Amino acid sequence: MKQYAIFVILILSMIGCTTTAPVQTYRPAKHDGLPWQISGSYDQMSYAVAITINGQEAAKGKFALFQSTTDLTGRHADKVISASCSKIPIYPSSTIYTINCMVFVDSERAVTLQFQ
Repeated sequence: MKQYAIFVILILSMIGCTTTAPVQTYRPAKHDGLPWQISGSYDQMSYAVAITINGQEAAKGKFALFQSTTDLTGRHADKVISASCSKIPIYPSSTIYTINCMVFVDSERAVTLQFQ
């Protein structure tokens, strides 16, 4: 019974585990408007990563099973948005990761988002 309870607690703790990266400000080159607010979310259940700009989804993708890197692409305000994301174990041989996504706007490095 104790093992069953631990299993249930573990599963319930994983349901809905979505982390968000803090918002970072970026002003694209040759852009006269307000700076962009770039953030994102990482869903630990589906391994999906979404990059948002000013609250709108700009790029989306997911890690394949047992894959530690992935690339995302999309568009926002007629600019190409891309991101290179990687899982970094918090401790050696750990199953708990920090996700880092280096976000590019038209091939120019914009921000690095960190999901914990």
